Amino acid sequence: MTKEDKIHWLEEAPHEELLRQLISLESGNSYGCNDEDIQLTKAEILKRMYSYS
Repeated sequence: MTKEDKIHWLEEAPHEELLRQLISLESGNSYGCNDEDIQLTKAEILKRMYSYS
């Protein structure tokens, strides 16, 4: 999956799915292998949080 595909998926994912994704990625982040996906997921969550303010 390309970075653009991941961003598109994150933008379309339901809120609860984003949280599950983040928890799963962080718990399985051996040696930083999920760092980029964690960063993208956190960015989408924060974007949504600030858009509701």
